[in-house]
Amino acid sequence: MSTELLERAIAAEGGVVQRVAERIGRSRTAISLLRSGKYGADGSKIYELLEQYYGAEEHIRCEALEDEIHPAVCRKYAAAVRDGVSIGGYHFSIVKHACGSCGRGGGR
Repeated sequence: MSTELLERAIAAEGGVVQRVAERIGRSRTAISLLRSGKYGADGSKIYELLEQYYGAEEHIRCEALEDEIHPAVCRKYAAAVRDGVSIGGYHFSIVKHACGSCGRGGGR
Protein backbone atom coordinates (compact mmCIF):
# COMPACT_ATOMS: atom_id res chain seq x y z
CA MET A 1 0.00 0.00 0.00
CA SER A 2 1.25 3.42 -0.82
CA THR A 3 1.29 6.03 1.89
CA GLU A 4 3.03 8.14 -0.76
CA LEU A 5 -0.15 8.05 -2.85
CA LEU A 6 -2.20 9.10 0.17
CA GLU A 7 0.14 12.00 0.90
CA ARG A 8 0.12 13.01 -2.77
CA ALA A 9 -3.70 12.99 -2.74
CA ILE A 10 -3.82 15.18 0.36
CA ALA A 11 -1.26 17.55 -1.12
CA ALA A 12 -3.27 17.73 -4.36
CA GLU A 13 -6.24 18.90 -2.29
CA GLY A 14 -4.27 21.65 -0.60
CA GLY A 15 -3.74 19.57 2.52
CA VAL A 16 -7.49 19.15 3.11
CA VAL A 17 -8.12 15.56 4.19
CA GLN A 18 -11.89 16.10 4.08
CA ARG A 19 -11.74 16.84 0.34
CA VAL A 20 -9.86 13.60 -0.33
CA ALA A 21 -12.43 11.71 1.74
CA GLU A 22 -15.34 13.25 -0.16
CA ARG A 23 -13.81 12.51 -3.54
CA ILE A 24 -13.37 8.81 -2.81
CA GLY A 25 -16.55 8.39 -0.78
CA ARG A 26 -14.96 7.62 2.57
CA SER A 27 -14.97 9.42 5.91
CA ARG A 28 -12.37 11.97 6.93
CA THR A 29 -11.76 9.88 10.04
CA ALA A 30 -10.93 6.78 7.97
CA ILE A 31 -8.45 8.75 5.86
CA SER A 32 -6.86 10.33 8.94
CA LEU A 33 -6.54 6.96 10.69
CA LEU A 34 -5.03 5.39 7.59
CA ARG A 35 -2.59 8.29 7.32
CA SER A 36 -1.50 7.92 10.95
CA GLY A 37 -1.16 4.13 10.69
CA LYS A 38 -4.01 3.56 13.15
CA TYR A 39 -6.67 2.33 10.70
CA GLY A 40 -7.92 -0.89 12.28
CA ALA A 41 -9.17 -2.56 9.11
CA ASP A 42 -7.56 -3.51 5.82
CA GLY A 43 -6.89 -0.27 3.98
CA SER A 44 -6.63 -1.86 0.53
CA LYS A 45 -10.07 -0.63 -0.59
CA ILE A 46 -9.19 2.94 0.35
CA TYR A 47 -5.87 2.67 -1.49
CA GLU A 48 -7.72 1.26 -4.51
CA LEU A 49 -10.06 4.25 -4.47
CA LEU A 50 -7.09 6.61 -4.09
CA GLU A 51 -5.43 4.98 -7.08
CA GLN A 52 -8.60 5.38 -9.13
CA TYR A 53 -8.87 9.05 -8.33
CA TYR A 54 -5.30 10.19 -7.83
CA GLY A 55 -3.41 7.59 -9.88
CA ALA A 56 -1.08 8.19 -12.78
CA GLU A 57 -3.61 8.72 -15.59
CA GLU A 58 -4.29 12.31 -16.54
CA HIS A 59 -7.52 13.67 -15.12
CA ILE A 60 -10.40 14.79 -17.30
CA ARG A 61 -12.93 17.56 -16.83
CA CYS A 62 -16.33 16.50 -15.46
CA GLU A 63 -18.78 19.24 -16.32
CA ALA A 64 -21.39 17.86 -13.91
CA LEU A 65 -18.96 18.18 -11.00
CA GLU A 66 -17.25 21.26 -12.43
CA ASP A 67 -13.96 19.61 -11.50
CA GLU A 68 -11.23 17.27 -12.71
CA ILE A 69 -11.69 13.53 -12.13
CA HIS A 70 -9.69 10.42 -12.91
CA PRO A 71 -10.87 8.64 -16.09
CA ALA A 72 -11.53 5.43 -14.11
CA VAL A 73 -13.94 7.33 -11.86
CA CYS A 74 -15.67 8.75 -14.93
CA ARG A 75 -16.02 5.26 -16.41
CA LYS A 76 -17.36 3.94 -13.12
CA TYR A 77 -20.00 6.67 -12.91
CA ALA A 78 -20.97 6.31 -16.58
CA ALA A 79 -21.34 2.54 -16.26
CA ALA A 80 -23.44 2.85 -13.11
CA VAL A 81 -25.77 5.37 -14.78
CA ARG A 82 -25.96 3.27 -17.96
CA ASP A 83 -26.76 0.12 -15.95
CA GLY A 84 -29.17 1.86 -13.57
CA VAL A 85 -27.05 1.05 -10.52
CA SER A 86 -26.68 3.44 -7.60
CA ILE A 87 -23.14 3.41 -6.23
CA GLY A 88 -23.78 6.01 -3.56
CA GLY A 89 -21.45 8.77 -2.47
CA TYR A 90 -21.70 12.52 -2.62
CA HIS A 91 -20.20 12.97 -6.09
CA PHE A 92 -22.34 10.24 -7.64
CA SER A 93 -25.46 11.94 -6.27
CA ILE A 94 -24.45 14.98 -8.34
CA VAL A 95 -23.38 13.28 -11.56
CA LYS A 96 -26.10 10.63 -11.80
CA HIS A 97 -28.49 13.09 -13.44
CA ALA A 98 -25.97 14.44 -15.93
CA CYS A 99 -23.48 11.60 -16.36
CA GLY A 100 -23.34 10.38 -19.91
CA SER A 101 -24.55 13.63 -21.40
CA CYS A 102 -20.98 14.63 -22.19
CA GLY A 103 -20.49 11.43 -24.19
CA ARG A 104 -17.05 10.95 -22.67
CA GLY A 105 -17.73 7.98 -20.38
CA GLY A 106 -14.18 8.06 -19.09
CA GLY A 107 -12.49 8.89 -22.35
CA ARG A 108 -13.59 5.76 -24.20
